[in-house]
Parts: sequence; structure tokens; C-alpha cells
Amino acid sequence: VNLAQHGLIEVPELSKKDIEDRSKADSFAKTLTLLQLAWFLVATVGRASQHLQISTLEIFTLGNIECAIIAFFGWWNKPKDVMVSDAYSAR
Repeated sequence: VNLAQHGLIEVPELSKKDIEDRSKADSFAKTLTLLQLAWFLVATVGRASQHLQISTLEIFTLGNIECAIIAFFGWWNKPKDVMVSDAYSAR
């Protein structure tokens, strides 16, 4: 931001429609990932409720799942791999 404010780099004008048009990750892929996280969470909690052993790796993974879900919802609308086309860089 500081470089753009001092005119050292040029920031292209992109509309929300342009960014959404170039998004490579669709909601189906995001939902599938969320379902996989939920499946692991339910399976591990189910095993714990049956008094079966849970490994240290599974406990660590549960902590990562909690962080991933928080980040996932924060990034739900963030497009993936958006590049600026030549039409914008020629300005």
C-alpha cells in the first residue's frame, strides 16, 4: 500500500465482476473441503465417546481443523489465482 501511495507501483483498476470472473475455486470445492474437515471431526469425537484411544497426531489435527475452519469462513469469498490481464497492465 505504501508503494502505491508514493507512486512507485501502479495499481490496476479491477471491478468485483472482473475478479469473480477469474476465480478458479468454486463453492463446490470449498464445500467438499469443509465436509472432509467435518467428517474427521465427527469421526474423532465419535471414537472418543466410545472410549477408544485417540492418537496425539489426531489431537494435533483437531487443533488444526479448528484454525482451518475459522480461516476457511474468512476466505470463503476470496477468489483464487486472480491474475491481471494484459489489458490492465497496458494502462
